[in-house]
Amino acid sequence: MSTIEAIYNFRKILLEGAAATIMLGVIMLLGGSVLGGIYASILTMKGNGNVLRAVKRAIHFLVEIFRGAPLLTLLFFGYYGLAYMGFQLDGYTSCCLILILYAGAYICEIVRSGMESITRGQWEAGYCLGLTYLEVLRFIIFPQAFKVFLPSLIGFFIAAVKDTSIVSLIGAGDIFAMAKTVINRTNMPLQIYMAVALFFFIVCFPMSVAVRHLERKNKA
Repeated sequence: MSTIEAIYNFRKILLEGAAATIMLGVIMLLGGSVLGGIYASILTMKGNGNVLRAVKRAIHFLVEIFRGAPLLTLLFFGYYGLAYMGFQLDGYTSCCLILILYAGAYICEIVRSGMESITRGQWEAGYCLGLTYLEVLRFIIFPQAFKVFLPSLIGFFIAAVKDTSIVSLIGAGDIFAMAKTVINRTNMPLQIYMAVALFFFIVCFPMSVAVRHLERKNKA
């Protein structure tokens, strides 16, 4: 059996895994972007209230945990640890939850660094116009910061999509898990993994091109 024949014969399995991987990546990036944006917005708030300080400390703690621990360890904790504590989640759901928290931690720092690159005078000008904190973020700070952190954000997206490959270790049904099933039936590991690598290249290459374009545009 040739490589093309093997891929064609098991196309349904591989396409199912590819769809699961893409959906996992979309959920992670969308959920992580929302969570990271919320984290960054809270961390850039100015104030000395006890509640705000407590919330900031909690966010810092979560961010450091999810940025400092290996992703595989976090995935095992999400699957086995939560089950031990009484939260029964299937492999795919636990992966989505952990990956959203993981992406949120990194995106938080990316967005926060972009927001803090905007001079304090921009914030004060917004407040002088009578805008609220959220209005200053929406109309003044975020549009400028977005251009600053977008290349880094897309760069993280590329790395994060490739990181989803390890979810196969807890049976999340991604393209790697399905590839293993095909390999067991065809005994063609090199060819099948090359096809998986091609899939990730097709997904990630457009984003790599976008990063280079944005970097050139920002330098111009």
